[in-house]
Amino acid sequence: MLEPTDKIWRYMKLSTFLLLLDGKAWLPSIATLQSMDPLEGRLGDNFHENLWDELHRQGLREETEKWLHESLDPSMQRMLGLNPGHYLLTSRVLGSAYAEILARRRVAWCWFKSDLESAGMWSIYGNRGIAVRTSPEQLDQSFPAGKERTIESMIYVDRRPCPDNSLQRVIHERPEAILRPYFLKAAEYEHEGEVRLVAHCPEGAAGILVKDIKVENLINEIVISPLLPLDESEAIKDFLTDRAPHFKDKIKQSDLNGKNTPDMADRVDEVFYGTTDDHMYLAELPPALRKL
Repeated sequence: MLEPTDKIWRYMKLSTFLLLLDGKAWLPSIATLQSMDPLEGRLGDNFHENLWDELHRQGLREETEKWLHESLDPSMQRMLGLNPGHYLLTSRVLGSAYAEILARRRVAWCWFKSDLESAGMWSIYGNRGIAVRTSPEQLDQSFPAGKERTIESMIYVDRRPCPDNSLQRVIHERPEAILRPYFLKAAEYEHEGEVRLVAHCPEGAAGILVKDIKVENLINEIVISPLLPLDESEAIKDFLTDRAPHFKDKIKQSDLNGKNTPDMADRVDEVFYGTTDDHMYLAELPPALRKL
């Protein structure tokens, strides 16, 4: 269950973070995410049956079927017209259309829920970049006023036969979830602990550039990648402090790898710039190698 004060993180390139500092963020459509991720939105064949069961339960099946049928291209409409008694075919075609339309008409801003930094997220998404920490409540409040959005944790579905978190069991506990498949994902991604902000997307767009994000309300902490040398990290920190002085006390470098310490930086400066006798640091090298 997602709580308003949970810690959530976003790992990103430095260029993406600079865009965020200007109060802007690019949110890709679900369809765009699917083009980059083979398992995004892939929930198994029984998705369609569960979808129609829930629509029927809510009294929305007939209206939705009509809307989806009208959205199909003429050739697909003719194909269904030639098979009027093939209910399984109709169910799957219209169910796929439902998921595809929502994928084109929704964008997602993806965050990672954890009390700790993640070495995996640094490696995959924030390599030599930046992570910011916030909470679901702050994420919601920092989004432009009047823009409809929903923030929820992803539900991870195991597509193997009869697991505890199969789609069937998930829908039994939360039947409305089937109507929002963009909050359902294959269990192979459960390690991501993903939290999504989902908003509307214009038809045909690959995503939207959201403006006027209230960054001061959003960011609790700015963490520079542990994969950067300390001197480079300090230069980035100085740059960010000049750019956004109100965040000065919220910027730090991750100590996840335990190597970047001020003592080491001072030692490197002393040796490199000749402010100390370097023989003590080279004593372990054979004389022939000291010049290399």
